[in-house]
Amino acid sequence: MSQPRVRLTLASASVARLHTLQRAGIEPTVVVSDVDEDGAVTAA
Repeated sequence: MSQPRVRLTLASASVARLHTLQRAGIEPTVVVSDVDEDGAVTAA
């Protein structure tokens, strides 16, 4: 019985995270946010 395909979106520009997923046999869709995370944390 085959496993259902799961779509995964990697919301990160991290090459290390992408490579980790790829080594695990996962090919995510990469969508990088244009949010200034440091600025968002400072404003919170």
